[in-house]
Amino acid sequence: MGAPSDLIHPGAQGIVHRMTIAPPPPPGWRPRVRDDVTFRQDGGAWLLMDPQTGRIHTLDVAQALVWSYCDGERDVAALDRDVREAFGIARRDPGVTEALEHFLREGLLEPPP
Repeated sequence: MGAPSDLIHPGAQGIVHRMTIAPPPPPGWRPRVRDDVTFRQDGGAWLLMDPQTGRIHTLDVAQALVWSYCDGERDVAALDRDVREAFGIARRDPGVTEALEHFLREGLLEPPP
């Protein structure tokens, strides 16, 4: 799983990439999406639209699955297990943590306690 691609809202110029380091998710944290972020499929692409920043984030299918599992019910370990089960992967996939760190760094998730 690669990092989600960052696009700028229509009308803006260029592509912006922020290189900030997010701390690892705290133990027991149950990721939950922000209610105002729109998640939808457009053709073959999965998109997150953040109304606070005007940014649109494109996700691959695995990242979209991680996003859809951020319901506040699963902790990070359960989320990783469910993603692995969905894709038939036996061992832990670092892409799950990378996706969560990206979502958190971009402010797309409710902040951990």
